[in-house]
Amino acid sequence: MRLTPNQPGRSGRSYSEAQLERMRQALKDLALAPDVQCAILADMSGLVLSHWSRRRDINVTVVAALAAGNTLALAEIGRHLGQQRPGHLVIHEGQDQNIIMASIDDLILLLAIGANASLGWARIAALRACEEMARIARSE
Repeated sequence: MRLTPNQPGRSGRSYSEAQLERMRQALKDLALAPDVQCAILADMSGLVLSHWSRRRDINVTVVAALAAGNTLALAEIGRHLGQQRPGHLVIHEGQDQNIIMASIDDLILLLAIGANASLGWARIAALRACEEMARIARSE
């Protein structure tokens, strides 16, 4: 599968079916944690590669597109503030749930976790998932 590049002049990424299946399984393993309400893996254009949710009322296509836009906007804000390399982790604390977004090269991982879940645990889990996704993306 060829994905949309996130920067001009780049040819984009492609992933084999085996890589996509391993990414789906890694996302499922993360999503089955008790405090995770929703997990989405998308490319930087907002194309959903995989998702798992305990709720049926989430429009994952819209959420992924908004996450992609937010990720690109934050990278641009950082660039204007003199940041040399864009950040890769955003935590949004809300009343009902917390949202964690992480970028992995040309991919975005979004997690919605319960408001009472440990943000420390969620941050570590998200970073571990990012490492796993990056390892899978680099494999053949």
